[in-house]
Amino acid sequence: MIRMISTVPASVGGGGSTKELYSDTTDANYGLGKGLTFHADAENNIAIGENALNSTTGDADFNIGIGTNALTAVTLGDSNIAIGYNSGDAMTANSYNIAIGTSSLSAANSDENGNVVIGYEAGAAIDHDDADKNVIIGFSAGTGGAAAMANCVAIGDSAMNSTAANAQTAGFTQTRSYSQ
Repeated sequence: MIRMISTVPASVGGGGSTKELYSDTTDANYGLGKGLTFHADAENNIAIGENALNSTTGDADFNIGIGTNALTAVTLGDSNIAIGYNSGDAMTANSYNIAIGTSSLSAANSDENGNVVIGYEAGAAIDHDDADKNVIIGFSAGTGGAAAMANCVAIGDSAMNSTAANAQTAGFTQTRSYSQ
Protein backbone atom coordinates (compact mmCIF):
# COMPACT_ATOMS: atom_id res chain seq x y z
CA MET A 1 0.00 0.00 0.00
CA ILE A 2 1.31 3.43 -0.94
CA ARG A 3 0.52 6.34 1.33
CA MET A 4 0.89 9.87 0.06
CA ILE A 5 2.17 12.50 2.44
CA SER A 6 0.42 15.79 1.97
CA THR A 7 2.43 17.85 4.42
CA VAL A 8 6.00 17.53 5.60
CA PRO A 9 7.14 19.36 8.73
CA ALA A 10 10.49 20.93 7.85
CA SER A 11 12.49 24.09 8.10
CA VAL A 12 12.73 25.87 4.78
CA GLY A 13 15.56 28.24 4.05
CA GLY A 14 17.36 30.08 1.31
CA GLY A 15 20.16 32.55 0.80
CA GLY A 16 22.92 30.77 2.74
CA SER A 17 20.82 29.27 5.52
CA THR A 18 21.58 25.96 7.21
CA LYS A 19 18.12 24.41 7.11
CA GLU A 20 16.99 20.82 6.51
CA LEU A 21 14.98 21.66 3.40
CA TYR A 22 16.68 24.13 1.09
CA SER A 23 15.05 25.73 -1.94
CA ASP A 24 16.54 28.71 -3.73
CA THR A 25 14.75 29.16 -7.04
CA THR A 26 16.75 32.27 -7.91
CA ASP A 27 20.06 30.38 -8.04
CA ALA A 28 18.52 26.91 -8.61
CA ASN A 29 20.08 25.34 -5.50
CA TYR A 30 18.04 22.65 -3.80
CA GLY A 31 18.70 20.38 -0.87
CA LEU A 32 17.30 18.00 1.68
CA GLY A 33 19.20 17.11 4.86
CA LYS A 34 20.87 18.62 7.91
CA GLY A 35 23.73 21.08 7.61
CA LEU A 36 23.02 22.29 4.08
CA THR A 37 24.53 25.58 2.97
CA PHE A 38 25.15 27.23 -0.40
CA HIS A 39 27.19 30.36 -1.10
CA ALA A 40 25.29 33.20 -2.75
CA ASP A 41 27.36 32.71 -5.94
CA ALA A 42 26.77 28.94 -6.12
CA GLU A 43 24.19 27.95 -8.72
CA ASN A 44 22.39 24.86 -10.05
CA ASN A 45 23.38 22.48 -7.23
CA ILE A 46 21.46 19.61 -5.64
CA ALA A 47 22.33 18.22 -2.21
CA ILE A 48 20.56 15.31 -0.52
CA GLY A 49 21.93 14.02 2.78
CA GLU A 50 23.42 15.41 5.95
CA ASN A 51 26.30 17.83 5.19
CA ALA A 52 26.14 17.12 1.45
CA LEU A 53 27.66 20.02 -0.50
CA ASN A 54 27.77 22.14 2.65
CA SER A 55 31.05 24.04 2.10
CA THR A 56 30.48 26.08 -1.04
CA THR A 57 32.37 29.34 -0.52
CA GLY A 58 32.01 30.78 -3.99
CA ASP A 59 30.99 30.00 -7.52
CA ALA A 60 30.49 26.21 -7.23
CA ASP A 61 28.03 25.28 -9.98
CA PHE A 62 26.24 22.23 -11.40
CA ASN A 63 27.15 19.79 -8.60
CA ILE A 64 25.06 16.92 -7.27
CA GLY A 65 25.86 15.38 -3.88
CA ILE A 66 23.69 12.53 -2.64
CA GLY A 67 24.55 10.84 0.65
CA THR A 68 25.86 11.90 4.05
CA ASN A 69 29.02 13.99 3.52
CA ALA A 70 28.91 13.65 -0.28
CA LEU A 71 30.94 16.53 -1.76
CA THR A 72 30.99 18.08 1.71
CA ALA A 73 34.21 20.06 1.10
CA VAL A 74 33.46 21.49 -2.37
CA THR A 75 34.26 25.18 -2.33
CA LEU A 76 34.59 26.19 -5.99
CA GLY A 77 34.37 22.92 -7.97
CA ASP A 78 31.94 22.55 -10.85
CA SER A 79 30.01 19.73 -12.51
CA ASN A 80 30.73 16.97 -9.99
CA ILE A 81 28.39 14.11 -9.13
CA ALA A 82 28.96 12.12 -5.94
CA ILE A 83 26.57 9.44 -4.74
CA GLY A 84 27.25 7.52 -1.54
CA TYR A 85 28.35 8.02 2.05
CA ASN A 86 31.58 10.12 2.09
CA SER A 87 31.74 10.02 -1.70
CA GLY A 88 34.03 12.80 -2.96
CA ASP A 89 34.05 14.23 0.55
CA ALA A 90 37.51 15.88 0.30
CA MET A 91 36.99 17.57 -3.08
CA THR A 92 37.38 21.35 -2.99
CA ALA A 93 38.07 22.88 -6.42
CA ASN A 94 37.75 19.65 -8.40
CA SER A 95 35.58 19.54 -11.53
CA TYR A 96 33.91 17.07 -13.91
CA ASN A 97 34.14 14.02 -11.63
CA ILE A 98 31.60 11.25 -11.13
CA ALA A 99 32.02 9.19 -7.94
CA ILE A 100 29.50 6.50 -7.06
CA GLY A 101 29.93 4.30 -4.00
CA THR A 102 30.71 4.62 -0.32
CA SER A 103 33.98 6.54 0.17
CA SER A 104 34.67 6.63 -3.57
CA LEU A 105 37.23 9.26 -4.64
CA SER A 106 37.35 10.36 -1.02
CA ALA A 107 40.95 11.66 -0.77
CA ALA A 108 40.94 13.74 -3.97
CA ASN A 109 41.17 17.14 -2.35
CA SER A 110 42.05 19.58 -5.13
CA ASP A 111 42.38 19.64 -8.89
CA GLU A 112 41.76 15.95 -9.64
CA ASN A 113 39.44 16.36 -12.65
CA GLY A 114 37.47 14.35 -15.18
CA ASN A 115 37.41 11.02 -13.32
CA VAL A 116 34.67 8.38 -13.38
CA VAL A 117 34.86 6.17 -10.29
CA ILE A 118 32.30 3.50 -9.43
CA GLY A 119 32.46 1.06 -6.51
CA TYR A 120 32.92 0.82 -2.76
CA GLU A 121 36.10 2.81 -1.94
CA ALA A 122 37.01 2.96 -5.63
CA GLY A 123 39.71 5.58 -6.12
CA ALA A 124 39.61 6.24 -2.38
CA ALA A 125 43.30 7.13 -1.95
CA ILE A 126 43.80 9.10 -5.17
CA ASP A 127 45.26 12.45 -4.12
CA HIS A 128 47.41 14.14 -6.77
CA ASP A 129 46.70 17.26 -8.83
CA ASP A 130 47.53 15.32 -12.02
CA ALA A 131 45.17 12.41 -11.27
CA ASP A 132 42.86 13.22 -14.17
CA LYS A 133 40.63 11.50 -16.72
CA ASN A 134 40.58 8.01 -15.20
CA VAL A 135 37.86 5.37 -15.37
CA ILE A 136 37.86 3.15 -12.29
CA ILE A 137 35.20 0.49 -11.71
CA GLY A 138 35.18 -2.14 -8.97
CA PHE A 139 35.30 -2.83 -5.26
CA SER A 140 38.39 -0.98 -3.93
CA ALA A 141 39.68 -0.53 -7.49
CA GLY A 142 42.19 2.21 -8.22
CA THR A 143 42.74 3.06 -4.60
CA GLY A 144 46.07 4.37 -5.82
CA GLY A 145 48.07 6.68 -3.66
CA ALA A 146 49.84 10.01 -3.67
CA ALA A 147 51.33 9.72 -7.18
CA ALA A 148 49.71 10.91 -10.40
CA MET A 149 47.28 8.59 -12.13
CA ALA A 150 46.24 9.96 -15.51
CA ASN A 151 44.20 8.53 -18.40
CA CYS A 152 44.02 5.06 -16.81
CA VAL A 153 41.31 2.42 -16.90
CA ALA A 154 41.00 0.01 -13.97
CA ILE A 155 38.20 -2.56 -13.89
CA GLY A 156 37.61 -5.27 -11.31
CA ASP A 157 37.95 -6.02 -7.63
CA SER A 158 41.06 -4.19 -6.33
CA ALA A 159 42.34 -3.46 -9.85
CA MET A 160 45.27 -1.00 -9.85
CA ASN A 161 45.07 -0.59 -6.09
CA SER A 162 48.74 -0.69 -5.12
CA THR A 163 50.30 2.14 -7.09
CA ALA A 164 51.47 3.99 -3.94
CA ALA A 165 54.11 6.56 -4.97
CA ASN A 166 54.44 5.21 -8.53
CA ALA A 167 52.85 7.40 -11.20
CA GLN A 168 50.49 5.68 -13.65
CA THR A 169 49.74 7.07 -17.11
CA ALA A 170 47.45 5.68 -19.79
CA GLY A 171 47.34 2.22 -18.27
CA PHE A 172 44.70 -0.49 -18.37
CA THR A 173 44.23 -3.04 -15.61
CA GLN A 174 41.56 -5.62 -15.01
CA THR A 175 41.16 -8.42 -12.51
CA ARG A 176 39.08 -11.55 -12.71
CA SER A 177 37.71 -13.77 -10.00
CA TYR A 178 36.49 -17.21 -10.76
CA SER A 179 34.89 -19.58 -8.34
CA GLN A 180 33.77 -23.10 -9.02
